[in-house]
Amino acid sequence: MFLAAGSLALAQVGFQASYSTNKPTIDGVLGSEWSDANSYAISLTGTAGTFPGTVYFKHDGMRIYLGLSVTAGDHDFDEFVVFFDEGNDGKFGSGSHDGILTSNQEDLKACVSPPQLYNGVPYTVEDGFYNAGVWYGYWGGDFSVACAFAVNHWECEFSIPFVGVDGGSPDVSDLVCGVTDTVGIKIQYFTQPNANNYFYPAGDQYDIATYTTLSFSSIPPGNNVVVYPDPEDSSVSLTFEHILTPGTATVSKTSGPPEGVPPLPGIIGLYYDFDVTFTFSGTVKVSIPYDDSNLPKPESQLRLWHYNGQVVGDVNKDGKVNLTDLAIIICAFGTNLGSRRWNPACDLNGDGRVDLRDLLIALRNFGKSSWVDVTTGIDTVNNVIFGETQSFPPFGIR
Repeated sequence: MFLAAGSLALAQVGFQASYSTNKPTIDGVLGSEWSDANSYAISLTGTAGTFPGTVYFKHDGMRIYLGLSVTAGDHDFDEFVVFFDEGNDGKFGSGSHDGILTSNQEDLKACVSPPQLYNGVPYTVEDGFYNAGVWYGYWGGDFSVACAFAVNHWECEFSIPFVGVDGGSPDVSDLVCGVTDTVGIKIQYFTQPNANNYFYPAGDQYDIATYTTLSFSSIPPGNNVVVYPDPEDSSVSLTFEHILTPGTATVSKTSGPPEGVPPLPGIIGLYYDFDVTFTFSGTVKVSIPYDDSNLPKPESQLRLWHYNGQVVGDVNKDGKVNLTDLAIIICAFGTNLGSRRWNPACDLNGDGRVDLRDLLIALRNFGKSSWVDVTTGIDTVNNVIFGETQSFPPFGIR
C-alpha cells in the first residue's frame, strides 16, 4: 500500500518527524502504519533527470522511522543511501568518521544494519527490505538499503536508533539526539545496472551544504501515552493517563540529589529527575531500571521513592522530622525577630516568634519524610522497578 504525500517540501526546508508509538513493520512496504507519519513530496535530481518521491518521518523517542518511495523506471536493482549530520551544523572536524564521504565532517554518522557485527557489537539499524550494507570503498560507510518494487515505484523503510555505538571505521550508528534536537539529512537513490545517482537535495555526496534539516516534533496530546524520556535506555518510561497539551519529556540522571533536594538515605544507583513541558492529568506510571549487583538487601525488597517536597518541621532540611529538628526548635524557643538565638527556620507558622505553636507543628509531623514510597511493582528478571505519581519531583531507589 502506497500512501499519498501529505505536504510539499522544497530543498533547504525542514522536515519534522511526528511522534508515534505505532512502530512500522520494517518490511520494505509502506503500509497503513505510516498513516500517522509526517510525509513530504521530494524531487531527487541526478545526471539522467529527476525522479519524484515521497519521504515519511516519525519517531517514538527511541528511534527514527524513515520511509522512502521513488517513482522510477524499470531497474533490476535500486538502492537508497541516507546520510545524517548530528546537530545539522555542517561542522568540520577531525575527519575520523565515514571515510571519503565525510572526510571533513566529524559528526555525520554512519548507520548500518543487522545481522552484521562490528567488534562483537550488533548493529541496531533496521533496513527496509534486504539487510542494509556498508560501502567500504567509495562511499566510506553509510547506511544503504535495497528497496522493494511496488506498482511503478520503489519503496524502503529505515528504523534508526537515536543513540548508537561509535565503532570507529565504519561507524555503527552514533547518532545522538532527542525529541528537541535537529539533524541534517541527505538522501541518495541510485539505480543499477546503469548506476545513475539521484540526490535530495540536489548535488552529490560531497555537497554537505545542501543538507536538509530534520527535527523531532513534541509529544502530542492523548490518552495512555507511553513516553521514553531517555533515548539511551528504553527501560526508563513514563505512561501518562492523559496528556493535555503538546510538549517534551526529558530526564537527568545524577549521582547526587538535585539542588535543594535532601539525599535519599540508602539510595541504590542514580537520582532520576524528569522535566515535563506538557500539561497532563491523572496518574503517571513510572518505570526505572536498577543494577542488581551488590545489593544491600533482597531484590524483592527494593522500593521506588520520590521527593514530595520539604515537610514542615524539617528545620535542618535533611528530608525528615526527627529529634534533631525538635532540639533546634527548643534551642530557639521563646525568641523573636532580633533575638540573639533567633532562627527563622524554627518559626514554622511565620508569626515572627518561636513558641509552643511551632513546637506542636513539628510534633504533629514527627517521623514524616520528604521522600515517599510510590512503588507498585518490581521486575526482578529485567531489573526494572515501577511506581505511580501525579507530579515530577526526583525519584530514587533504595
